[in-house]
Amino acid sequence: MEVKKIKNYKKTILKTSILIATILLLAISLNSSFAATVPINNTTPGGINGTITSGTTNPGDTILLAPGNYTGTTNTGITINKNVTIQGNGPAANVIIDAQGSRRIFTIGNNLNVTFINITFTNGRSSTTYTVLGGAIYNQYTTTTMTFINCTFTSNTATTNYGGGAITNFGVMSVSGSTFTNNYASFGGGAISNIGVMSVNDSTFISNSAGNMGGAVIYNHGVNSKISSSTFINNTATSNGGGVIYNHADGANFSISDSTFINNTAIGVGGVICNSGGVNFSVSGSTFINNTAGGGVGSGGAIYNNDNGVNFSVSGSTFINSSGTTGGAIYSSGANGSFSGSSFINNSVTGNGGAIFNSGANGRVDDSNFTNNTANSIGGGAIYNNVNGVNLSVSGSIFTNNSAAATAGSGGAIFNNANNLGVNGSNFINNTAGSVGGGAIANNGNNSIVNYNRIFNNTDTNGFDMVNTGNNVNANLNWWGINNITDKIMGINTSNHYILNITNSSSLDNLNIGDKVNFSLLVLNTTLTNDGVGNLPDFVINGTFDGVAYNSSRADNFTYIFPISSGGNQTVHASLDDQYVNRTFTVIAAIKNSTNSTIVVNPNPAQIGENITVSGQLANYTGIGFVNVTVDGKLFTNVTVDVSGYWELNYTTNRTGTFDIDVSFAGDGNYDAFSNSTTFTVNKNSTNSTIIVNPNPAQIGENITVSGQLANFTGIGFVNVTVDGNLFTNVTVDVSGYWELNYTTNRTGIFDIDVSFAGDSNYDAFSNSTTFTVNKNSTNSTIVVSPNPSQIGENVTVSGQLANFTGIGFVNVTVDGNLFTDVIVDVYGYWELNYTANRTGTDLEIVVSFAGDSNYDAFSNSTTFTVAKNSTNSTIVVSPNPAQIGENVTVSGQLANFTGIGFVNVTVDGNLFTDVIVDVSGYWELNYTSNRTGTDLEIVVSFAGNENYTSFTNTTSFNVTKLAVNSTINIPKDVKVGKIITIDGVLVDENGNPLANAPIAVTVGGKVYSLITDSNGRWSLTYKPTHTGNVNVVVDYTGNDEYFSYTNTTTFNVVKGQVIVDIDVVKNSDGSVDVIVTVSDEYGDPIPDYKVNIGLDGKNIGNIVTNVLGIGRIHIPTNKLSVGHHVITATSDNANYYINPVSAEFEIQNNKNDTNNTNKTSDNPVAIATMKNTGIPIIAIILVLISVFGISIRRKQN
Repeated sequence: MEVKKIKNYKKTILKTSILIATILLLAISLNSSFAATVPINNTTPGGINGTITSGTTNPGDTILLAPGNYTGTTNTGITINKNVTIQGNGPAANVIIDAQGSRRIFTIGNNLNVTFINITFTNGRSSTTYTVLGGAIYNQYTTTTMTFINCTFTSNTATTNYGGGAITNFGVMSVSGSTFTNNYASFGGGAISNIGVMSVNDSTFISNSAGNMGGAVIYNHGVNSKISSSTFINNTATSNGGGVIYNHADGANFSISDSTFINNTAIGVGGVICNSGGVNFSVSGSTFINNTAGGGVGSGGAIYNNDNGVNFSVSGSTFINSSGTTGGAIYSSGANGSFSGSSFINNSVTGNGGAIFNSGANGRVDDSNFTNNTANSIGGGAIYNNVNGVNLSVSGSIFTNNSAAATAGSGGAIFNNANNLGVNGSNFINNTAGSVGGGAIANNGNNSIVNYNRIFNNTDTNGFDMVNTGNNVNANLNWWGINNITDKIMGINTSNHYILNITNSSSLDNLNIGDKVNFSLLVLNTTLTNDGVGNLPDFVINGTFDGVAYNSSRADNFTYIFPISSGGNQTVHASLDDQYVNRTFTVIAAIKNSTNSTIVVNPNPAQIGENITVSGQLANYTGIGFVNVTVDGKLFTNVTVDVSGYWELNYTTNRTGTFDIDVSFAGDGNYDAFSNSTTFTVNKNSTNSTIIVNPNPAQIGENITVSGQLANFTGIGFVNVTVDGNLFTNVTVDVSGYWELNYTTNRTGIFDIDVSFAGDSNYDAFSNSTTFTVNKNSTNSTIVVSPNPSQIGENVTVSGQLANFTGIGFVNVTVDGNLFTDVIVDVYGYWELNYTANRTGTDLEIVVSFAGDSNYDAFSNSTTFTVAKNSTNSTIVVSPNPAQIGENVTVSGQLANFTGIGFVNVTVDGNLFTDVIVDVSGYWELNYTSNRTGTDLEIVVSFAGNENYTSFTNTTSFNVTKLAVNSTINIPKDVKVGKIITIDGVLVDENGNPLANAPIAVTVGGKVYSLITDSNGRWSLTYKPTHTGNVNVVVDYTGNDEYFSYTNTTTFNVVKGQVIVDIDVVKNSDGSVDVIVTVSDEYGDPIPDYKVNIGLDGKNIGNIVTNVLGIGRIHIPTNKLSVGHHVITATSDNANYYINPVSAEFEIQNNKNDTNNTNKTSDNPVAIATMKNTGIPIIAIILVLISVFGISIRRKQN
């Protein structure tokens, strides 16, 4: 029972699921079925953003943008959250979304399908966080699809990692028919950064750039990317590589086809493409011209493919004037590289590999052309194969005028450094190398095979085509441009090679006229057989056989079959490159043969103008090529005789009678001459003509065509035609027998037409006739009102076209009750009048009428038209925009559909200006002084409407920016330590106006001073330097709502000051001495923390460091002093002051009762040592007073 319940439950779930799926499918169907087009313009309230996010659009709708510029926050910085198509109504150049450098334009949501058509995206900018990329468009979702058709991206910027100056894509993206110009990314992908699936077709990329990771156009991480039929010009990667494309190792299966790359540059590797490890990268059918990889590491002037880029291929492409340091066109180090069907012309490198540098295993070069490529280092004028490039195969290719141009250059076409090189079926012509050798090939690898090639006129300094230093090298089976190759190769032992030699492969015995002789012209030097000769590349051997030129090529295995046409000695000449040979053999003379020819004429008799065939068959035919045939006195020379002896010519008879035909042959070395003749008859021809009238019956005034076709026509030039009694003589008959004339009917009735020919010597006379009918005509007129509906006051054109028109001169037209008589009808039946609408209505009537005449029936036709109230709007122009705070701004506009509105209301940033005057052309203007900053200050222009015009409101926004500021920094010259200086400056805005009462911070030597500028913007401070060296001064202004922040920095140098040192020696009662040193600067201020070295009688006894008063003291005990004369010296190595040694002298006596007789000397004139009469130094007194009274002295602060 439980199992049954579960089964029933599952059935219920299944039924419910089917029902839900059906409902969803129906909803999707209905949604697509009702997809709508929503037109907007650049004045639509809410802009593009409002149209997307409001209920105005549904998923799947198309937003149709009218021509114009779309700016501001309502049209940029938008997140798209539904399936939508955004399409410009006109070419992309006319529909512009401009982010004005302030934000990205579109961010795309998840799981969407978004299409852009005919739009220009400009000045988009992304410069925020790591994950916010794409200057114009950003999609981060793998399930979202973006499509761009006929769009333009210009001057967009991304300054964050992963770049994408215009577009960053993580999903599926298709770009077609689009243009990318001047886009920039600071990281990579100046135009596009792709991490998803990308397809680019029929698009153009010009002057895009990228830094850091390169890829001036595309930086790719995505798989299965495709580029086709696109053009890339003047793009630049300023770092890393890829002047156009940088393909990351993730970028597998990248293909490029049928595209053009011109003047692209990478300051790094890969002037066009840097493939950094993406497998299966392919280039086909593309052209690369004047591309460059530079910066000293520029490998791959056009393409760089690194070690991990396996299965890299280039096919059917052309590389011209590419340059770099290594690999002028291509640098490839990935395995399985393939280069086929391509041309490499005028490429060059400062290093190796003028066209290709290969260091990947299993490379192939097939069916390619290398011309005028140059390497300027070790070598490889066309190809340099590095040591890792094992198993390189070169086949079916042409190497011409390539050069290893260095003095010691090697391998003018190919330099090989790897094992297992294979070269076959290729041409090497006029390549050159330097002293190391190998005008064509220099080989350093082992097991190389160079077979079946044409190697001609290649030279190195020593004259060698090929040099070899490798082991087990096979260079057999080549044609070297000459039979003797002794001076063509070095380091190689060949067992056989091809030589130019005329070797018969059929017997030369008992030959007779008509026999054929077979010769082999290119044979092996050892066997004189042409075995394998078909494996050589295609070239041509020229020669003569008995003075008649011939040539032979690979198509016939360089053999030739010579037919014997005469007896005696026969000479065969042959020449190829620098080799010439000949051979003579003898043919036994034979008796000439006789021949003749039948003559057949078909038809016979013929008629005048008829084409006849004259033919015949030669008897005993073997090899006569031409006969002469004369028909009715006209000679046809060199009528071809085919291989069976049959000849034939066509002849058109041009007179009547019986005429001769002769066939003749003048004879030659093999056949006797002959002549044969017969006659044929040409009779007079008969003819007649059909008569066709179109139309029939016709109407009065109608143009009819009368025509006919002559029977048996060959050469009648004219017939006579009579229509209703009017004779038309000499009506021309064309080459097919057709004649025709036009006739305008001018009366009603049934009339005769006759056609006749009077006959001549070749044709009988004839006459034929018929009749046609002309009826009275009817007419009417169309009525066209333009515009309809029109608007009040608008000029309306009312016009019409008469049917079956021939000669009516006037019609009457009534417009809204106003009769206009005799409105002129022109010669084509067209009439027109202008009418100004002066009342509104939906059924204003127009009647056109004609009273009838003898040829035309009367008619009357009518219609209605609508005159509606007129609408108007106004543009809004702000100049300048952006403006600066305090600047006078002109706000103006132009009314559309303007006829008589006198005033509009304008609100600028909330300030209402009523009755702004509109001039006679619909132009209005007001001046406004900006008084606050902002990026979206609103301007509204409005009109309340009247009896003739509907109301309108239009808005826009403008930017008011802060002013920049600047400050001078003034510092005196000759700043010394200890000297107080004044540092000052003036703070002004960018217009030179002072900033009064502005708070600034001035940092001097690391100390911050908070200052306020005066009314003139001036600031100042005093500063006393304490040490030598450079001191930084930094002025910082933080800015406010009106001014930007500002910082200015300068540096000044402080030099040493002058120091004054005073020494006092105090003798104590116990016989010891105290030395007191006073240090001050030249301005009298004490110098604290100043170290003085004290010497006693020439020996250093210690150091003194001054206190805050610049005073230092040292005690000398009795046991350090002997009786007698002593000298105290004071020196210093202080870096901030100049000092000369200072000394003081004193005496020590035995009785201990000596008086203080200290003598002081100083080399420093300002260091004066003095003593008071009390014998107590003044400094000591000061110290005692300080200690007694507890005076606290704090160091003076700077």
